[in-house]
Amino acid sequence: MEGPRSLSFPGWLAGGSAGVHYHLRFDLRLEEPDCRFFGEERLEFEVQQEGVQQVTLNCRELNVREAFVGQPHLQAGAEPRRATIEPHPNTESVTLHLSEPLELGKAWLVLRFDGVISEIMTGVYRYRMSLEDGDSFNMAITQLCTTSARAVFPCFDHPSAKALFTVTLSFPSSLEAHANMPAVEESQSNGVKTVRFDTSPLMSTYLLAFVVGRFDVVEDTVDSVRVLAPPGQGAKGRYALGMATRTLEYYNHYYGIAYPLPKLDLVSIPNLACGAMENWGLITYRAEYLLLDEATASLSQTQLVTYLVCHEVQPALPLWNSINATAMRGLWQIAHMWFGNLVTMAWWNEVWLNEGFATYLGKAAVVHLHQNSNIWVDFLSRYTCTAFQLDALDSAHPLRFEVTDESGIDGFFDDISYNKGASVIRMLVDYIGEDTFRQGLNLYLTRHQYRNATTADLWQALSEKSGIDLAAFMDAWINRKGFPLVSLSEHTDDDHNYADDHHELYVIDQTTFAAAKSCGDESTTRTTGWRVPVRLAALAHDDSREERFFLLEQPRQVVKLPRKPGGYRHVKLNAGHKGYYRTTYSTLLAERLFANISRQVLPPIDRLGLCDDLFSQALSGILPYHRALQIIPHFEDENDLLVLNNLTTNLRKLSALLLGEPYYPAYQRFLRRCFAAHAQRLGWDAKPEEDTFAANLRATVLSELGANGDETVIAEAQKRFALHTSGTALLPAESRPFVFGLVAAEGGEEEYAALTKYYKDPAHEDHHRALSALATTRKPPLIARTLDMLFNGEVRAQDMSTVLAALCSHPVGRRQAWAWLKANWDQFNQRFSKGVFVYYGAFDALLQGIASAEELQDAQAFFAARTFPAAQQKVAQVH
Repeated sequence: MEGPRSLSFPGWLAGGSAGVHYHLRFDLRLEEPDCRFFGEERLEFEVQQEGVQQVTLNCRELNVREAFVGQPHLQAGAEPRRATIEPHPNTESVTLHLSEPLELGKAWLVLRFDGVISEIMTGVYRYRMSLEDGDSFNMAITQLCTTSARAVFPCFDHPSAKALFTVTLSFPSSLEAHANMPAVEESQSNGVKTVRFDTSPLMSTYLLAFVVGRFDVVEDTVDSVRVLAPPGQGAKGRYALGMATRTLEYYNHYYGIAYPLPKLDLVSIPNLACGAMENWGLITYRAEYLLLDEATASLSQTQLVTYLVCHEVQPALPLWNSINATAMRGLWQIAHMWFGNLVTMAWWNEVWLNEGFATYLGKAAVVHLHQNSNIWVDFLSRYTCTAFQLDALDSAHPLRFEVTDESGIDGFFDDISYNKGASVIRMLVDYIGEDTFRQGLNLYLTRHQYRNATTADLWQALSEKSGIDLAAFMDAWINRKGFPLVSLSEHTDDDHNYADDHHELYVIDQTTFAAAKSCGDESTTRTTGWRVPVRLAALAHDDSREERFFLLEQPRQVVKLPRKPGGYRHVKLNAGHKGYYRTTYSTLLAERLFANISRQVLPPIDRLGLCDDLFSQALSGILPYHRALQIIPHFEDENDLLVLNNLTTNLRKLSALLLGEPYYPAYQRFLRRCFAAHAQRLGWDAKPEEDTFAANLRATVLSELGANGDETVIAEAQKRFALHTSGTALLPAESRPFVFGLVAAEGGEEEYAALTKYYKDPAHEDHHRALSALATTRKPPLIARTLDMLFNGEVRAQDMSTVLAALCSHPVGRRQAWAWLKANWDQFNQRFSKGVFVYYGAFDALLQGIASAEELQDAQAFFAARTFPAAQQKVAQVH
C-alpha cells in the first residue's frame, strides 16, 4: 500500500511555478541578554499533486514550536489543522505531518519558531556597534548565501525555489530597519517599532536580506539609490553614491532591461563574512569597501571602493593598483542585480553563471564609464593570471561541475568560478563581438527573467544572435578543467605543401598546461578538444604589421606570414591576451620578444602577459628558473605600474621557493641590481606635479628592494616611520602599506606598539593598514601576540584571513601559525565553521604560503585525520 506523499523540493517548485509566497514576521529581541528572535511565517503555495500529507522544509538550528495548515475549502471559523513537527538536524530539515492529505489548489502553512541571534556571521547575526560619543547598540544583519536562509526561517532553500517575500520586523524603537523592498507601514508601541516592507518580486531565498541599526543616509532621490553609513560617517558615502547612480544607469542601457526594484540601498556593515553581498535591493558591504574619505584616501583605497561599488572611475584615476584578491570578489555587486538576481543559476553547480559573468560585466562597466583600456591590463593580472594558477592543478574543477552535497557548495566560490569564468567570457566576447554579445544577453535575460537558467540556456540565446554554435565552441572551456599551452616556433620542415619563396612559416602547437612537471619533460601529448581563438601579431623591421585571427582546433597548425625586408622583429601569440591560454616560444622567438620589452614596442598588456606566461612555466617546473630570470633586465626601464607589479608578484613567488638555498643571497643581490635604476629615478619624495602613477610605482620599487634586503631602503623606511608616528612628517598614503610592513618585519616591540595603537582606533585612517603590518613581524613573541588577537576579540572575524595571509607570507610566521592552528583546532573549528566565507578564507590564507614538500605533507596529514572535506580540497589546491 502506498504511503502518504511528501511535498518537498526539488521537483514541484522548479522555476517558482508553484505560487510560493512567504509572509514573514520577525521579533528581534536585540537588547535582551540572550539575543533571540521569534518568527511567524505564513507560507502560501499551490498543491500540484494529490495525496500530499507531508511537507518537508529546510530548517537549521531553529526551534519550530507550532505548525498549522489551511486551505480555502475548510469551513470559516473551523479550528486550524495542527501539523506534527519532526525535525531532522542531520539533514537540516523539518517534516510537517498533516492529519489529512492536502487537496489540489491553494494551501498555506503557518509556523511559529525562534532562534538565536549569534555573533557568527551567517543567518541573522548581531554586532555591537560603538559610537565615538560612547553610545553603543546591537545591530542585526543577515547573510543568507549560500544556504543560510533556513537558519532564519523554515523554507525551500534552493536557488530554483523562487518565491515572493513580504517581511515585517519588530525591534527596539531607537533603531531603524531596511530590507530588500521599501517600507510601506510603520508603528511604535511600548518601546518597540514595527515596520512592514513591500512584497518583493520572485527571487531566490539566499537573496532575502534585512539590517537593523542606526544609519546616516546619503541618497540620490532621482534614481532612488542610497548609501547607508554608520552614524557620523555619511559624508564618506558620497563617492560610492555617485558611482552607484552612474553604474545603475549604464547597466539599464547595457542590459536593455530597467532595474526592476523601486530602490537600491548600499549598506556599510562593520562585520561581514564576504567583501560584499548582492542582496536584491539591499547590497551589503564591508565598511572599508564602501566608505571613503576622499581627502586622505590613497589611490588603492579609492580603486577598491570603485570596484566594489561597481564601477565608476574618475578621470583623475587612470591606474589600477594592487588590491586584496579576496576582497575583489565583491566588485560586481550591481551587475548581479540582473545577472544572478533577475535570472539565477538553476543550481549551485553553475555558480559561474552568476559570478563569472558579473565579474566580467563589472569590469566592462569600468572600461565603458572611464574609456580606459588599461583596465584590461589589470583584468589580465588580477583575474586571468590568478585563475591560471588554480586551474593548472590536478585538483582543479571545471567551470560547470557536479555537486550533490550542499556542504561542499561554498568551496566552489573560488578563483575558477569567478576569474576563469570572467576570462573565458572575455575570450567569447572577442570571438563573437561586443554588439552580438549584448544582444544575446538581452535575449537571455528577457527570456528567463524572474526565473532560473542554465549554461545551455545562455549558449542558446547567444547562438541565436551570433549564428555560431557556441555550445560546441565553449564545451571544453566550460566542462573541462585546465587550459592549453600554445607554443610558437619556426617551421623547419621542407614540406613543399607549405614552403614557398614569399612566406615565412611558423608552427603552432597546443598541449595541456600541466603544473609540477620536470624541466625538459616531454611526456605531455598534443591536445585536441579546445577550440582556441588565436590572435597573432607580427611586427616587421620596416614597422609594418601583420595580424591573424583564427581557431586552432587541431594539435598542430602551420601559419604563413609574408616575407618582409629584414624579417620580423617579433611574432606574438595571444596579442592583447584575450584568450584563456598560456603561450611559449622557441628560444629565438622569445629573445626577439624580450628585446621588444626593453624598447617598449609591445603594449603593456602584452608585456605583462609575456612575463606572467614565462614565470608560470618556471614556477611549474616546465622551464628552468634561469629562463625566467633572463627577462628581468629587460624591464629596467619599465614605466607601467601594472606590468611592474606583476613582475614583483612573480618574483615574490620565486623567492619563496628559493629561500634557504645556498644561492639565495646572490639571487637577492641580482634583484637589487635590477631595481636600483628604478629607485634612483623615482627616489623617496614626490616630484612637483607628480601624479599618482609615480607614487604607486615608487611604492612598488622600494617595497621590492626592502623585501630583498636593501639596507639603505630599510633604514630610510625606519626613519620615515618614526617621523610619521611622531607627527613630524606624515608618510604619503601610497607609501604607508609597504613602510609599515617593512618596519614591522625588521623592528620589534616599539614598532609593534605604534602599529597596535593605530589598529585599536577604528576611526584612524591607518586602521586597516596597521592590521596587515602587525602580522608581518618576524619576532615569535609578537607573532604569538598577533595570533592571540584572533581569539580575544581584538580582531573582527571578517579580518581573520587578512592577518593569517600576512603571517603566512614569511616562513617564521607560517610555521608559528600552523602550530597555533593545530594546537587550537577544536576552538577554531567550533567558533568559525558556521561562517563559511570566513572559514574558507582562513584556510586559503594559511595554505597560500606553503613553499616546501614537507609543509604540504604536514597539512595533508593533519586534515586527513579529520572529517573536513573543504580543507582537504584547499590542501589539494596548493600550488
